[in-house]
Formats: sequence, C-alpha cells, structure tokens
Amino acid sequence: MEFDNDNLNSEKAKSDFYTLKKYGLHQSAYNLLYERAEYSELELDREKLKKELTKATEFTYPWLMDTEK
Repeated sequence: MEFDNDNLNSEKAKSDFYTLKKYGLHQSAYNLLYERAEYSELELDREKLKKELTKATEFTYPWLMDTEK
C-alpha cells in the first residue's frame, strides 16, 4: 500500500482496500478509507466498503508495537 502513491486513483484505492481485506487486515482497510490523507480525496463509496468489513469483538494486541513515541 505504500508504493506507487504518485499514481493513486480510485481503482488503485479499491484494490488496496480489497488486498487488506483479503489478508484479514480489516482495521487497516478501515484506516485506508477514513484515516489516510492520500486516500481522502478519492471517489470511494466508503459506507458501502465499510459494511464489507468485520468488526473485531475483542481487543488483541497489535503484531507490531511502536515504542519510539
């Protein structure tokens, strides 16, 4: 998702969303829709895509901890 952002368009954004979803990274897919600045101006049906995601029922620790903050 971090590569080729110079040529980012709605189709590439949908592809990135579905790639994250396919690997079970539903929170990351949600973040792509609502929290990534480079995706914010693209024409996406965010509500429709959000409904395809599964909300976690319990908190699990992230696989990567950022200890630099």
